Amino acid sequence: MKGFLLMLSFLTFTCGFSNEVTVLKGMETKVKYNCNKIANYLRLENIMWGHARSDSAYAEADIKLVLQDADSCGIPVNIDFDRLLVGYQMASAPEIFIEAGRIKMDHIFNSKLQYHSHFNGLHAGLAKDNISAHGGIHIVTSDMDHYGFVGEIQHTGLMNLPLKSIYSLISWGSDTEYLISQLGGEYALGTVSNKSISVYGAFLRNHRISSHSNGYYIGAKLGEIKVAKDWLVDLHYQNTGIYTIPFWDYQGIGNGMQLKVAYAITDQCTAQAKANVVSGGKNQLEFCMAYKW
Repeated sequence: MKGFLLMLSFLTFTCGFSNEVTVLKGMETKVKYNCNKIANYLRLENIMWGHARSDSAYAEADIKLVLQDADSCGIPVNIDFDRLLVGYQMASAPEIFIEAGRIKMDHIFNSKLQYHSHFNGLHAGLAKDNISAHGGIHIVTSDMDHYGFVGEIQHTGLMNLPLKSIYSLISWGSDTEYLISQLGGEYALGTVSNKSISVYGAFLRNHRISSHSNGYYIGAKLGEIKVAKDWLVDLHYQNTGIYTIPFWDYQGIGNGMQLKVAYAITDQCTAQAKANVVSGGKNQLEFCMAYKW
């Protein structure tokens, strides 16, 4: 597996980058302040990225630096590759791509409850008309040679309705207790004051455990952030069984409701607030300011 990934990387660079290469680079800084019953803490995130692309090949690297309050969050400084990919894309119909490397799962798969960890492995996909599918083999634990798989298929415009349907399946290895499927969708209701409004939801099930292994979320979204003065309001409720998702891949808030409000001050600067009302009294309030340099 590791040898194949190295071979793919070599072929991508030698064959794909023989033509003219376009290089993009930038940086994004986020300052977050979180308030909860246990403690309040400040967190600084800085992502530096560089992407190179030719007609068919590409390479992408995102380095993330995190500074935070050690008393409340544990590790005060953390540096990691949020994305490190090489890939090859065919522009024919259907569009087909294959890539290898490391990327945050929620950058490529859809969920509000799972895909919090990183995908390390081989990823491929294709798209034609209103159907797309992608997935691959990922490394679960490299020292023990444990592998899993994950895949997702998406369809838009079912029966000519403004509906997007998504199904995904992830395995964390045959020797684990986690084989999770998720069926979800989003329905566009139209516009309110020239802002798009939609409802969405998903149902999850862990097929390897019989009890406390289901989860779901349902919500509504008004507006979206694209340019300066855009705003967004997103409200959803979620509920997750304790055996639905492994702890390392869980990105939910618990059983409760989340309200997110965002406003684009400029094209580069966005302010955001999140309020979590969770059963058990684990309520949280988070403020975030993001700037793209």
